[in-house]
Amino acid sequence: MNIEEDVVTRIRLSGSEVLDPVDVIFVNSSPGRGKIYIECRGKSWSSYWGAMGSLTVQEFFISCGSDYIIKNLSDICTTQYIPSGEKFVSALYKYIHEMSRAGVLSKASEKELLVAAQHFSESGFTTPIQEIMQKVFGDDWWTCVPTEPNPEYEYLKIVVETVQEGLREWLSKTVQFLEC
Repeated sequence: MNIEEDVVTRIRLSGSEVLDPVDVIFVNSSPGRGKIYIECRGKSWSSYWGAMGSLTVQEFFISCGSDYIIKNLSDICTTQYIPSGEKFVSALYKYIHEMSRAGVLSKASEKELLVAAQHFSESGFTTPIQEIMQKVFGDDWWTCVPTEPNPEYEYLKIVVETVQEGLREWLSKTVQFLEC
């Protein structure tokens, strides 16, 4: 059995106006390799980096953009924007009416599409509607889907940026202490 020892550091960031306390654990396995664990309000995220040059996990974490960090910490929050079902149905109704007024759709086709759109809305936006979307928006219909900010992504971005800010402050105090 092999037993390895790592350098582990835990810090707690508190006093934020928008977040509960955030616990952060850093594991620097060897130069340029390590892990981070972040916990806030019972939710946790973690990541491992095996090629950070000569940086520690702390230094690497603050040197990266929040979007990159988020993509490494969580597979749930992979996108900044998510489809908005309500906005989508509103746009769908609008385009169907416009197509009818322009003479592109017959009254019967308009009614059929409006019924399908209503069914889509009533199903909680879960009914497959690819055929309807192609009729209304064309083959690239998914490019017309209205979006809204992803609340999970936005929350994790606040957590990551808070950790980055806290780390910068903590590292500057650590350097000042070591220089004394």
